Amino acid sequence: MKKIITILFVTITFTLLHAQKTQQPLPILKNGKWFLYNGLSEIELPKSYSFVSLFDNAGTAFFSERFKFGIIDTAGKVIVPANYKDIEQYDNGLYRRATIEGYEIFSIDNKINIK
Repeated sequence: MKKIITILFVTITFTLLHAQKTQQPLPILKNGKWFLYNGLSEIELPKSYSFVSLFDNAGTAFFSERFKFGIIDTAGKVIVPANYKDIEQYDNGLYRRATIEGYEIFSIDNKINIK
């Protein structure tokens, strides 16, 4: 039991420190719904979201909706629709996504697109 509490404490502490360090909202799951919490207010995300990652330095995070992945900004606005079977977040708005042709690396600002 102590081990579980310790792991939970470390996980929560790391998550809060990350959010504080990056000045990005913290995605939280409350009563089965995802919210973006910035310390003062909460933005409720659609009920269909099953996961939201931490935000990167560029203020983007990936989310899962109906077994597909997309990308949102800190206001919860969809930047990349949930049309991909997999998305991997690197940092600074750089991602890797699975397409029908394979994986490609791309940036949110469209300056990088490697297939």
